[in-house]
Amino acid sequence: MVAKKVLRMNATNHEISYADNSIFQKQITLKIRPIIEESITDAFKKIVPICMKVADLGCSSGPNTLWLYGTLLKPSMG
Repeated sequence: MVAKKVLRMNATNHEISYADNSIFQKQITLKIRPIIEESITDAFKKIVPICMKVADLGCSSGPNTLWLYGTLLKPSMG
């Protein structure tokens, strides 16, 4: 049997974990934050949803995930 090589993030309990080494991703997210907030605000002005659902389709963990969810939800609460 041939094993397939799977690309994945490193475990959080490892010295090279994604959660501890994702500064580049956070810097990019900080740069596009105004665009994200404006897009969400515009969407809420056009349609007034009764419920907003946010899905994490990956194995996100660590500070970037929580920060991004906060960024996504903040405009909808204002």
